[in-house]
Amino acid sequence: MNQPLISYIIPTLNAEQYLKRCLDSIFMQDYPRDRYEVIIADGGSKDRTIEILKSYPVTYVHNEKHDAESGKYVAIQKAKGDIYVLLDSDNIIASKDWLTSLIQPLKENPDIVGVESNYLIANDFTSLNTYTNLLVIVDPLARMLAARPSKIDKKGTYILKTFAQNSTPISGANGFLWRKSVVEEYLRTNGKEFPEAKVLADVAISGKVVYANVPGKGVYHYYCVSLNDYLKKRRKVAKNILARKSRREDIWIEKGGKLRFYSSALYLTSFVGPLFEATYNFLKTGRKEWFWHPIVCFLTVWVYSLFFMSSHYE
Repeated sequence: MNQPLISYIIPTLNAEQYLKRCLDSIFMQDYPRDRYEVIIADGGSKDRTIEILKSYPVTYVHNEKHDAESGKYVAIQKAKGDIYVLLDSDNIIASKDWLTSLIQPLKENPDIVGVESNYLIANDFTSLNTYTNLLVIVDPLARMLAARPSKIDKKGTYILKTFAQNSTPISGANGFLWRKSVVEEYLRTNGKEFPEAKVLADVAISGKVVYANVPGKGVYHYYCVSLNDYLKKRRKVAKNILARKSRREDIWIEKGGKLRFYSSALYLTSFVGPLFEATYNFLKTGRKEWFWHPIVCFLTVWVYSLFFMSSHYE
């Protein structure tokens, strides 16, 4: 009784591969059907995406700019919920009580901005996709530059993570639950897109950021099948960063200063450091997929470097 109204926000573009499984996982939740809505912003899909959407009780709108960040903004404008669930079409919710479990911290703690969803490992993941889920922040450079919590508190079935003012926490998508008031305040001053990777860092400018995490509750993130697939996404990220710089927008990865940025890049290409990290995590978890780490670290930095150099000389 008296459950908050939930708005699932999902951007799509040629998303037929996992979309049905994503939507099925939403509608299997043990949450009152009249207390949630699903809003899709499609960027002009040419595959079976729209056909799939028509077979579900969802609202879908057109995203003229095609990219996910603009799509999330468009969908949010249609949302009526008290809480926004930022989900991607390649996210499959892992359990029926996921939503019920994740809204509890928001009901009990009025000052938290949201609730983070965990990344769980599915049986049909490729080795590389397992590694990206173990990594959590799939970009090794972003992972190194991201802030760590200044404080962690255990609160019954969940934990609260506190990040200091002017830090760079990274989270916000793949099942993150946002409090409506936080999203509205952000959009009021930050234009017509919702770049979830940098939203928390922007919010942290004005004060500390606190969000919750419920251990064991999460999504299966089908991020990539192959190394080529992964590198294509890194090129897309590099292109997005260049576009932001050309518009003179703040880039969160530069907040820590040039020394931290370049030393992180040097570490990632050293192979030795990431190999040590991979070995440590393998011994800790027994997951051999960690040995992707030195390869992915090296290639990520080189893709970014080559992309920026080629763009500079065009």
